[in-house]
Amino acid sequence: MAHIIFFPIKIYLIARSRYLILLPMNFSWASIIDIVIARIFQKHVIVDFYISMFDTVVNDRGIVNSQSPRGKILFFKDRFLMRWATKVFFLNNAECEYYTSIAKITLPSEKICIIPLCIDHKNTISSKFSLGTKNKMTICWWGTYIPLHGIDKIIEAIGLLENEPIELLLIGDNDAKAEPFRALVRKLGLEHKIQIRNDLRFSDGTLGPFLENNCDLALGNFGDSVKAKTVLVNKVVDSLAMGMACLTFKTKGASEFLEDGRDIFFSEATPVDIANKIKVIFNNKKSINAIGIGAMKTYHNHFSQDVFKTRLNTALIE
Repeated sequence: MAHIIFFPIKIYLIARSRYLILLPMNFSWASIIDIVIARIFQKHVIVDFYISMFDTVVNDRGIVNSQSPRGKILFFKDRFLMRWATKVFFLNNAECEYYTSIAKITLPSEKICIIPLCIDHKNTISSKFSLGTKNKMTICWWGTYIPLHGIDKIIEAIGLLENEPIELLLIGDNDAKAEPFRALVRKLGLEHKIQIRNDLRFSDGTLGPFLENNCDLALGNFGDSVKAKTVLVNKVVDSLAMGMACLTFKTKGASEFLEDGRDIFFSEATPVDIANKIKVIFNNKKSINAIGIGAMKTYHNHFSQDVFKTRLNTALIE
């Protein structure tokens, strides 16, 4: 009953608006009606393609079969949104190519708009190890326990640095999902070098100060999937926003904005390559804060609120 009562109001609001903006992750069947109404009234339909649920659960996590009813519905949603949108926002060109190929659709260039991820500026972090005020290098990874990140490789890489004064802090979001990685740490006998905790968040103001006081080097993603080798993950942009040096795999999305030795450290996505790169960084500790300075410049050039507002305004005016 509430939907029926609200329907005329929805029509009125869409008719009075200039834009209808949709996110694939929030797409519902009611969104189809919204899009049709908007197109009837010749409004701009903008789809902000931050992430695809189909790709996440079918390709990246492998928990839904693409030919299952749910897989087919999610695939339909992605195609529908791209086809009916008047403009589609992507975070970078690599992700544009990736998501359109998954949806098996070709978009005209005038329909595509690249607006990089916007992250709030955070307190600038200087590595105490780089400054020479401590002898142990503390490496930090934060995020969710999903295959995209290649956490097992990170743990194994630290195991190859047994003789170096290097420690790793894994900061996640779920105790149950952390257990396989705790088990791997125990199996490799690395409890003295690796700590796992799930009680820190940017959202509640606890993670930022912790990284500022403890972290010398951030880590990005090292997963094996096509998505893992394509996207620019949030945690890398987080590190840029803090002026913190970060080591990550050179994904297609990352290479659009970042350059090894200028504002980022890149390595291949194997435990041996990760460990070797960490050792190079450890032996050239002054490079850590130098990379951090470059990272902050790149943040202001591509990922700041000012840049986001400018690109968004330009896209809406076009």
